[in-house]
Amino acid sequence: MGGSSTTTTISAGEKLAGIKLQTSTYGSALTLKYGKGRVQARLIWHDDFRGIKHVEKQRSSGGKGGSGGSKSTVKTETWTYQASVMLALTEGPIGGIGRCWADKSVGALNSQATGKGWTLFPGNRSQAPWSWLTSRHSSKAVGYAGTAVLANAALDLGESGTLKNYSFEVTGFLSDASFDGDAHPAQILPDFLSNPVYGAGWDASRIDGLSDYDDYCRAMGFFISPGFSEQRSAQECVEDLLRATNSDVVWSEGRLKVRPYGDEPVSGNGASYNPNVTPIYDLDDDDFQGDGDEDLVQVERRSASDVFNSHPVEFSDRSQDYNASVGEEPDPVDVELFGVRQASKLALPMITRATHARQLSRILAQRDIYTKNLYTFYLSQRFALLEPMDLLTLTDVGLGLDKHPVRILEFEEDSEDRFRVVAEEWPFGIAHAALFDVQDGDGTAPDVNADPGFANPPAIFEPPSIMTGGEPELWLATGGGTLWGGCEIWISTDNGDSYKLVGSLNTSARHGELTAAMPLGM
Repeated sequence: MGGSSTTTTISAGEKLAGIKLQTSTYGSALTLKYGKGRVQARLIWHDDFRGIKHVEKQRSSGGKGGSGGSKSTVKTETWTYQASVMLALTEGPIGGIGRCWADKSVGALNSQATGKGWTLFPGNRSQAPWSWLTSRHSSKAVGYAGTAVLANAALDLGESGTLKNYSFEVTGFLSDASFDGDAHPAQILPDFLSNPVYGAGWDASRIDGLSDYDDYCRAMGFFISPGFSEQRSAQECVEDLLRATNSDVVWSEGRLKVRPYGDEPVSGNGASYNPNVTPIYDLDDDDFQGDGDEDLVQVERRSASDVFNSHPVEFSDRSQDYNASVGEEPDPVDVELFGVRQASKLALPMITRATHARQLSRILAQRDIYTKNLYTFYLSQRFALLEPMDLLTLTDVGLGLDKHPVRILEFEEDSEDRFRVVAEEWPFGIAHAALFDVQDGDGTAPDVNADPGFANPPAIFEPPSIMTGGEPELWLATGGGTLWGGCEIWISTDNGDSYKLVGSLNTSARHGELTAAMPLGM
């Protein structure tokens, strides 16, 4: 009676000595976020890395009848890890955090997706240090004033000891809930240039009134959420903002002016934009300046190979977890005549809605197709008040122009006290695109944290030998709800003391219960 007893210990890997980091960067820029968008978090401090041992026991017994057999116990030791961390988000203060991403998991802050225990410090200028850090590591207690920070005293790092790839939907500066958190471009521009804390150092008094620009963006629905996270010149940032809103800037009379390209009346979102499309001057041969026998108006026409009827715009699609999507609306008439001629993709991640991207794509295509000619001519000091973006008409018998509308691109004074003017032809209506309803794509961003539900009670049966080739087999059928994607099958031969993986299913089986007796002969 009574057999031997043995215990075997299995260690699943060595205990880690510290947190695993994927990359390390010194001196990277802190994101300046307007509107609402997804921001990559950056680890700025970590400490107190610790391992937690987990022991799982499996018992088995030999022999029959409970006598004369040996008993064995297998202990499996595994480790999970925790650490105290602080993550930097953006320039603060921020308005809050919406969705959160941790690797492939998506959820709210302090949900199963991101882990528990997060504390948000919005980034106020008087932000005090984290109280936990003050009590545990007083020499490292920094308030990070002006920086939005997330802190966690015991972040679960799982078995790998690796910090997940965290990103967060941040409500930044000038966010307007009326437009799903996006910001008004006419408010972003002066703040970006002249804010005393994070601005470009521009004198606010040198920015002209932006009422026309504000009306145009509101009426068109051009609301954006730029995030400046790289070291770039202020000029490049402003140029992207203007591209996204179909506008341009003019330096005139010592001030910065913003002029929309829009040339048709439009209303929407409580605003109306009525452009002034009356040409300032009707120019003819009596107004042009020239030397010798050269033509008074010189024309340069772009090659057909340089004209594109499709301008794809890449944007951050808020409806698809801010993943990059492409809005494309080619000019249908030109496509019908010459086929699709696609320009390089224009990346504007500050755009978050497909309707905005498609409208801008159509406007860019129309401008490219219908403004093939550039005109260069000289004017006297009598026209000194002209400036870029002004509308004119040109009459030139030699070129066959009769009050041909143009828009000034360049206006510069030369050494002979003349003004050199470069203008592009401007058929009215090319800077506006009608908004059509187009079905958005569903995307392919799975929610890996969705609860699949339990598997249905399995149907276990022995199939006829004709179906198994005469071999004895045992079959099992099960399934689940609409989110159920499969299961692993484990069996125990010792009343549940231990289990063994014997197979898996990756689809639901067709099975069920009869609701009535099956008729004879079936």
